[in-house]
Amino acid sequence: MQFVKEKFVVFILIINVYIYTIPGFVFASSEYQIKPLTKNDTLPQNSIIAIHQDMQGFVWLGTQDGLVKYDGLNVRTFRNVGVKEELRTIGHITCIAQVLNEKLWVGTRKGLYVFDTLTHKFTPIPLNSNASPKINAIVDSKYNNDVWVGTDIGLIKVNKRSLEATKIKLGQESEEGGIRIKSLALDKSNNLWVGTTSGLILLDGANKKTKYFSNSKTYNIRSLYADGNDQIWVGTAGNGVFVVDSTDHSVHAIGNSSLEQKNRTLLDGERIFAFAETDTNSIWIGAESGLYLYNHSSNQLNQIVSHQSKVSDKLIGAITSLYTEKSGLLLVGSWSDGLHRIDPKSFFKSVSPQLLKDSRVTSIVQHRSKLIFIGTLNGLSIFDRNLSLVTN
Repeated sequence: MQFVKEKFVVFILIINVYIYTIPGFVFASSEYQIKPLTKNDTLPQNSIIAIHQDMQGFVWLGTQDGLVKYDGLNVRTFRNVGVKEELRTIGHITCIAQVLNEKLWVGTRKGLYVFDTLTHKFTPIPLNSNASPKINAIVDSKYNNDVWVGTDIGLIKVNKRSLEATKIKLGQESEEGGIRIKSLALDKSNNLWVGTTSGLILLDGANKKTKYFSNSKTYNIRSLYADGNDQIWVGTAGNGVFVVDSTDHSVHAIGNSSLEQKNRTLLDGERIFAFAETDTNSIWIGAESGLYLYNHSSNQLNQIVSHQSKVSDKLIGAITSLYTEKSGLLLVGSWSDGLHRIDPKSFFKSVSPQLLKDSRVTSIVQHRSKLIFIGTLNGLSIFDRNLSLVTN
């Protein structure tokens, strides 16, 4: 028979287990490979609000009950501030940034602290305020001694060496009150992008001028991220995701529609908590309903994990933090199920058992025509390279 003489690629398989690799394809669940890294009973609290990897490779997690160090196997929690009768707990951590080698700057709901990773001691940073404001974002300028701190009472600049704090007035901000700042990002020109509950603001790094994006004044900006192409990703509470070009300041929503006339996307109505970039083509988005991936080349937005998806027999909550490790793997912090890791290169495509002649798969080969032949206990199923059924 002529057909028998055709060249086939044959693959090792495990009967009744859905993981078989064909170049460009993996047969398994329709998700990326997601690995839980921490058991919930070892964490002080299951909500991972912030993630940071230090210069030594240790991962630090901000939870609602302290700072957690994860070394790849074990976790250790740090939460005590002060000594003896003045001892108190640091509480809810909102953000983490590394400044000056062994120093972590830790934002909480009740002020800003420096954490020494060698001595494991917290030192509070006075912010020249009558109260200890909620800290929502910390950005180290890298170009000078400035560390920018976004708070519920406005923008504060702190000298990283002297720890002297200066309140920065933005535009028409009143002296008594302050703009609630939820997120910060620095672009490659050292311009500071400020996300507030009443829109997006740009503080020019060269001449210190302030620019308001008037089209965004009704938007509650929850998250900002400067990607490798120097584009600013803007996550809102209820109005989707927008991208701002840091050079010409043009604004568009996912799908290349304008800010004024944007089309509805998967993210409309969502609270967007975090962004991360694993390569120049991929932006990961942490949202209230789960994890999303935006592909620059195809201009497509896909939901990877919903809050109803099960990992390790548990539901994943809202994705509240994202961080790309030095290895290129993605760390995913959730609101209710701890920390997970995703290998961006481990994408799985699925074949529904309903499309097969039988769900008990015995063999798989790929013909040089790119057709995929799946043998089952009850017959043969043929699929094209896009995993669309050709025939049974």
